Amino acid sequence: MFSLIFLLLSCGEEKKSYELDLEKFPSMDFEESVKSFEKSDKPILVYFNAFGGVNCRRFEKSLEDGIGLEKIKLKYNFINLHLDDRTELPEAEWFEYKGRTVDRIGGVNIIIQTEKLQTGSQPYLAIMNKEGYVVKSAPGYRLDVKEFLELED
Repeated sequence: MFSLIFLLLSCGEEKKSYELDLEKFPSMDFEESVKSFEKSDKPILVYFNAFGGVNCRRFEKSLEDGIGLEKIKLKYNFINLHLDDRTELPEAEWFEYKGRTVDRIGGVNIIIQTEKLQTGSQPYLAIMNKEGYVVKSAPGYRLDVKEFLELED
């Protein structure tokens, strides 16, 4: 009984220490972001994540503590896509995809990830060129991504 109580209490503490910081990791629009980077020579770093993902918060904390988001933004144009973003698209932008109506921003982001990367896991990183083509994708969930991002200390 004691171990069950301890487990429940420790789960609650862990979630508290990994809170979403929308100022540092705001939800973004893929197409608008890519357009805004047209004149930049930097590659685009796309971060696929979820509002409700504890691993996503751990990953963000790792990026902040281990690398620093500002250092990443010096080398990359950063796009943050939430796959569970429930914000409704304007009705004129709704579309059918594989027999389903896509009417939320998160649905669009899921399609971007699955079509471009053939994966639906989060957190997930991909480096794209300014035309939106994947140049390199991460090997999966890892907290240390300095080598993948080719960032030096």
